[in-house]
Amino acid sequence: MSIWKDKRNITITYTPGPATHTPSHAKLETTQGTDRLDDVVEYQSASSTKIKEVRGRNVANADYADENAAVSANPTAEEADGSGFDWRGKGIIAAAYSTWSIIGWGEEGGNRWMVTYFRKTVFTPAAVQMYSWNESGLNEVLVEKLKRCLSENGSAEVRKLATALYRVNNDGARSATASPRGSLDTRR
Repeated sequence: MSIWKDKRNITITYTPGPATHTPSHAKLETTQGTDRLDDVVEYQSASSTKIKEVRGRNVANADYADENAAVSANPTAEEADGSGFDWRGKGIIAAAYSTWSIIGWGEEGGNRWMVTYFRKTVFTPAAVQMYSWNESGLNEVLVEKLKRCLSENGSAEVRKLATALYRVNNDGARSATASPRGSLDTRR
């Protein structure tokens, strides 16, 4: 997404939140038995050492997952189930929202990765993003492999978004975490 274009050293930390267990969310739960994930996105602007953060809550949306299951076809990934989430910001950005789903994930060469698809909303453009758990990010071979898979995806929108991926800078100015971090490749 274009909001990350001028950012660097991005980390995302997900933690299980209290469950809603409403009928539309009942099918999707984390391994911790909840359908909510709270997140903290930390980043630096390109010209500052100050660490900024955005907080939000992700609530599983089984209806969205079912609708987007076909988007999950990815021959290099474990079978993705299209797990869908509704995200809403916290604090001063509480009005901001987005809807996203996991369309692929896996591990290759010791690098855990995930690919997500964001629907267009008033607050976000449609987007495809790649995440890595490695501090050094995704290596170029894996990025190209994932781009090829996305270019063959059953969704015309995903195929189009895959042509505009770019690398977000991770210059190592922050310590490592176990969360998806830097080298996030995302749609403008």
